[in-house]
Amino acid sequence: LWTPRMALENQIDRLRTERRGQLEIFNRLKNPHAPENERLKNSIFSLNSKIEDLEDELDDLIQDDRLKHIKLVL
Repeated sequence: LWTPRMALENQIDRLRTERRGQLEIFNRLKNPHAPENERLKNSIFSLNSKIEDLEDELDDLIQDDRLKHIKLVL
């Protein structure tokens, strides 16, 4: 059964893998005498932002689930 939590965790993992790959490329291209690759840098920053947003959403979902569980117990 695919839950919203599993979907968010999967998206976060996928984006982290993509970010890790882009960081590896960026680090290989990094040269003090060459201009920075702005597109790649912006893509990495964008991935960071998306990951943070999804992590916040996942935290909210977990918190909501905990509150629902507490209400059911009471």
